[in-house]
Amino acid sequence: MYYSKESARGKFLRSIGEMYPYTIKKRKRIDSWSFNSRRVSPEFKWSPDSFPVYFSREIELPPIDADEQLILRNWFGGESLVRINGITYGEINTHHRELDLSVFAGKVVFYEADVVPKGLFGSSIKEPVFSESDLLIVDSDIKRIIGKLRNLIELFTYTDDEVLASSLYRILSDNLAGIRIPRDSSGYWKAVLDDPEISGEVSAVWLPEEFTRSEGQRLSEEDHNTFTEAERNVEKELANLKRRFPSRLTMTLSGHAHIDYAWLWPLEETRRKILRTFSNSVRLANKYPEYMFSQSSAAMYRDVMERDPGLFKEIQLLVKEGRWELLGGMWVESDTNLLNGESLVRQFLYGQRFFMEHFGRKCSTVWLPDVFGFSWILPQIIRKAGMDSFFTTKITWNEKNTLPHDLFVWRGIDGSEVICHSFKNPSNGYNGLLEPKDILTTAKNFRDQDLFPETVFSFGYGDGGGGPTDEMIESYRFLKDLPGMPELVMRSFESYFKRAEEVSRSFHVHDGELYLELHRGTYTSQGRIKMAHKECEDLLRLAEMLGAISGYKPGEIELLWRILLQNEFHDILPGSSIKEVYEDALNELGEVHSATSSMLQASFDRLTDEDNMKLTVFNPSSFCRKLEFTAQGSKEPFCPTGEFSCQLLDNGDTLFLSELEIPPTGFVTIEFSNKEIVNPHTEYHDSKLMENEYLTVEVDAEGISVYDKEHLRDVFDGKASIAIFKDIPSYWDAWDIERDYRNTSESLKPSVIKKTEFGPIRETIRCVFQAGKTRIIQDISLYRNSRRVEVKNTVDWHMRRTMLRALFPLKVLTRQARYDLSCGFITRPTTENDVIEQAAFEVPGHRWVDLSEYDYGISILNDGKYGYGVRGCNVSLNLLRSPVFPDFTADEGRHEFTYAVFPHESCDLLKTVQEAELLNTRLLTSKGSFRANSPIFEVKASTLRIMAFKIAENGKGRILRVCELLGSRGTAVIRSTLDFERAYLTNLLEERIVELDVSHSTFSLNYEPFGIYTILLE
Repeated sequence: MYYSKESARGKFLRSIGEMYPYTIKKRKRIDSWSFNSRRVSPEFKWSPDSFPVYFSREIELPPIDADEQLILRNWFGGESLVRINGITYGEINTHHRELDLSVFAGKVVFYEADVVPKGLFGSSIKEPVFSESDLLIVDSDIKRIIGKLRNLIELFTYTDDEVLASSLYRILSDNLAGIRIPRDSSGYWKAVLDDPEISGEVSAVWLPEEFTRSEGQRLSEEDHNTFTEAERNVEKELANLKRRFPSRLTMTLSGHAHIDYAWLWPLEETRRKILRTFSNSVRLANKYPEYMFSQSSAAMYRDVMERDPGLFKEIQLLVKEGRWELLGGMWVESDTNLLNGESLVRQFLYGQRFFMEHFGRKCSTVWLPDVFGFSWILPQIIRKAGMDSFFTTKITWNEKNTLPHDLFVWRGIDGSEVICHSFKNPSNGYNGLLEPKDILTTAKNFRDQDLFPETVFSFGYGDGGGGPTDEMIESYRFLKDLPGMPELVMRSFESYFKRAEEVSRSFHVHDGELYLELHRGTYTSQGRIKMAHKECEDLLRLAEMLGAISGYKPGEIELLWRILLQNEFHDILPGSSIKEVYEDALNELGEVHSATSSMLQASFDRLTDEDNMKLTVFNPSSFCRKLEFTAQGSKEPFCPTGEFSCQLLDNGDTLFLSELEIPPTGFVTIEFSNKEIVNPHTEYHDSKLMENEYLTVEVDAEGISVYDKEHLRDVFDGKASIAIFKDIPSYWDAWDIERDYRNTSESLKPSVIKKTEFGPIRETIRCVFQAGKTRIIQDISLYRNSRRVEVKNTVDWHMRRTMLRALFPLKVLTRQARYDLSCGFITRPTTENDVIEQAAFEVPGHRWVDLSEYDYGISILNDGKYGYGVRGCNVSLNLLRSPVFPDFTADEGRHEFTYAVFPHESCDLLKTVQEAELLNTRLLTSKGSFRANSPIFEVKASTLRIMAFKIAENGKGRILRVCELLGSRGTAVIRSTLDFERAYLTNLLEERIVELDVSHSTFSLNYEPFGIYTILLE
């Protein structure tokens, strides 16, 4: 071959470029559209002050022949949803400029377009222009032949087989040479603007000619025959090549449209994108019998059902026919690092229930192509939600290390296993283009062909791009028969995993989390939304627990859960969306907070007698705790009877504490007297020193030091402090943290250190820091008879591209740190012995991290932070960061959060788990005496935690869910003061598995390490 591939490709593309004008037999401009009660035509500029706007017109469509298509090419000035005769039909956007109206040929239709002046990724179109409205009669034969030739050029360009490339070069050269079009100047002049290869060039010269689009050009029969002759020759020669270059790999294809539920646009725009995209795929399914479309997220289907019931019914029919695949089984494609275990359970519970209710089937494949890493607790939840396979492409984004396999078994923390697959399409990822480049590259990158010679490929424009196009399906019809290509089969992704499961015994087993070496900043970005989300998680648990005794309607609380789950989407909760998304999300979570608080109070009202001289206290945690509560203000006309200590706090509230312990899920009723509360006044002996039975805490300008009096050792190798760091990622501001951020540390020194509280319950030292306009107040508290040092932070944050971290130089020697996963823990190295360890410089965790020697350890606890950096025995907790994209003012303003230091005896984690829960779970109080028996449950197993107690989703019975936290096994005896006669072990969808023996509302549960168990009580 004389030419280089690049030169040959250019020559071929220019050859077919001049053929494009002859696909258009006739062009008619459509003028006089209705827009806001006025008549407008193309070149009309409109104001984007409010949207969507609406264009409409009655159009008389001409009849066409069998070898013709009727295409309307429109651009109204932004993304558009099209309705024909009032029925949702398709969309117009950057990738879908043409709409096939052939099925309406010969009829009069009413055409409507709802238009938003935005680009696909939220970019604003400041001066939208209604620029194009042409009705085209298209020559289907020439269009098809050009499409085949273009795909052949792409295969020639991107195949690695030089023998095949030489053969394709010859086929293209010979057959392009035989195709004839008119070459007279007048014809060329009319064709220029429809030739994509030269229109830009000839229009950009010094003084360009004034070209106008033709009204269509028809080829003579003789010239037209040269196209069909070339097609016959190409097909014949390709059939011979197919035998010489057979497929060695099968590729399962399905149309897909990854739609971020919110990201660079608000949720309301997402719901418009969903309608546009789903309607486009319904249109394609009606046009192409072989078309398959796969889509996750029950919430999106809910949106379609509520906004366009007719479109939803069409989707239901396609699902029933097996031509539209439901994926994921989740409410949305949520983050998995930041959710607690119960939130992850509800993602699947409400997702799968929706699919069962409205489509009559559950999903078997979890579909999370774009989520920022995957928690080790996920495989168990997937399995117990009735699913067995998992798909992502995000792990291929790792910046440093790659997983060794693309098809493997992922083993979870409890030993549950799911088949996991990923493909690597470096050009377009999960938004693949159905063309040789993406397909060949993806096939080449699949590293487990020796184990299973089949992979998957999702194609279609994402994020509102409308998914697949007509051209993609036309290409599929040709590409599946090309030599040197994988065997392409349009079918469901779930069918792929079913076939892979048959040979999965030979797959590599990955036993651990799927950590993403990228987007580590998402553990911290938008801390305000993370805190609001965590508070709602806690409140929903409490509202259900009390409501399971007093009664509530499951459907009402499901609506609140759905709001929470929606805001767990992987670009909302992680903090990588625009400002408007967080304004909406905080309002929605505020509604959840208010509603669940009202439910809690209503439950207390139903469960307590009215008696203003009594107070009921409820312990919702899974561990015993001392009776401690706060009375707001100091004007309460009573104090509790019995052995109580009381202390007037710095904020004017009164703190009460008794050594009496409340059992887990237990109630205590306290009587009050009219005795006046006396708060002893004690002089502050040392404003920088606090001390109790166990610890001595000293605070100075350098930070906090803690001495363990019981074990005669320092807790810190130096002092705990806070510092700010420059935070300038290479690419993705809200998403990423650079590894070398530690080089920019700037310690903060307090301008004020003073003791603000000293009494029989606790001491508090306040430190005030000023950094520019940012003000940080730390109230460091030490309780009597406690080994926990709490640091309450009130921050008025006014910095950009800056990170605030708490630093703890722990005085222990260990090479491993243990991190809370909410349903268990994970151990990660603290060393940097290899590139894999070096890459994990920031990792996710929940309420605690622990570093322990054999007989002594130190835990760092928190009430709403998720990003940890541990190197050696230095723990760094990420408190706040302030990226400038996509929200320039991310987390500007006020924040409140608490972290704590908990030194403890031995490496046993049980006390750490208990202390973290005490820090995060407050006792609930209400006036009056409690009328029910206490406690609700007694669980005779120290490492089991109650995740949820709720009314069953069908309203029949109660659901108790527990998890084993620390890796033990045994038999737990569970007793309840509530009456029930039968108990069933169920899956997470509350479907019965086995009946348990019950006697006097007591049953036994055999549990294994890190297991999650759901029990139905009737």
